[in-house]
Amino acid sequence: MKKAAGVLFFIIIFSFPILFFVSRRGEVSLSERRYLAPAPQISLDGVISGAYFDELCAYLTDNAPFRDALRTVKALTEMRALGIKENNSLAYERGHVAKIIGKINDASIKNALAVWKKVDETCLNNCSKKYIAIIPDKGYFFSRDLGYPGEDRRCAIEKVTRALADFEYVDVLDKISLDDYYKTDTHISQNRAMGLVGALCEKMSAPKSHSDHKVLSAGEFFGVYRGQSALPLPPDELKYIESDALALCTVYDCAAKKYIPMYDTSAARGRDGYEMFLGGARGILKITNPALGSGREIVVFRDSFGSAVCPLLCERYDSVTAIDLRYTDVDTVVQNVNFGGKDVLFLYSFHTLENSFQMK
Repeated sequence: MKKAAGVLFFIIIFSFPILFFVSRRGEVSLSERRYLAPAPQISLDGVISGAYFDELCAYLTDNAPFRDALRTVKALTEMRALGIKENNSLAYERGHVAKIIGKINDASIKNALAVWKKVDETCLNNCSKKYIAIIPDKGYFFSRDLGYPGEDRRCAIEKVTRALADFEYVDVLDKISLDDYYKTDTHISQNRAMGLVGALCEKMSAPKSHSDHKVLSAGEFFGVYRGQSALPLPPDELKYIESDALALCTVYDCAAKKYIPMYDTSAARGRDGYEMFLGGARGILKITNPALGSGREIVVFRDSFGSAVCPLLCERYDSVTAIDLRYTDVDTVVQNVNFGGKDVLFLYSFHTLENSFQMK
């Protein structure tokens, strides 16, 4: 028995390095949607300072054999067997996974305000009216309704509205519920966004939409929180809205200088199914509704949440110009967008306030 145990021990010890090199995962973790730690370069300074060993530890951890399976075992053990509420700042309640934000990132809010003020001063001198709305993260509902920790998002929003005092604030916090979001993702499902769109359009006195909507399915969807939480969660259903008005709309990518689909259902089967809306990461898009004739146009500065909202706004406006400052800069905006006489909406999620340094 001792001999067999010894043989098994040596098999495990010597097979682990082989498995490590055979099963290395490359540069990106598809399940976690992040870059993995690269192999460190050894140097004398790095060894002496200890930085090399920190980088080596991160590399070995990210590329460990069966890492995803082990992460799932750890998450299930902590959250279900031991009753621990959070795993890597992610919590699971009522079928939803949400990131729990303890202290709000004030430096990120200041950076977001600096970017938005630059846009205001550079671009918006001859626009019609200016509005701003902040979409809450799922952690807001975990904190408000389920007793999880977290600073009040309204305090952060008040900082934004005070700094942008000449913008009309559209309060959407009470127009959205936890069930409007995908269970495994950060985003709101488009078919559940009508309350949000209604609040925006009422505040902006936008023309009413008389379209009959059809809710269609693009198939199953695993959001970013499924991989990050490592929990074996069932998929969401990726739903989208069609109507006669939306069928007539065109979407022009100003950077690529070509028309793209409003909904690319083939992208729904890719790494991030949410990229089916407006082509995913794009700097400047112009959506045109040729049949409306309302005389109203709007420019929306947005993050990824706007990918599902902007098509619905195009039922109310002759054109919607969607600008994502993570993928374009203010100088490019000035060269490509005419703001004269148009409404302007800053439509951002709380995730952007917490991670604004991606904006240019």
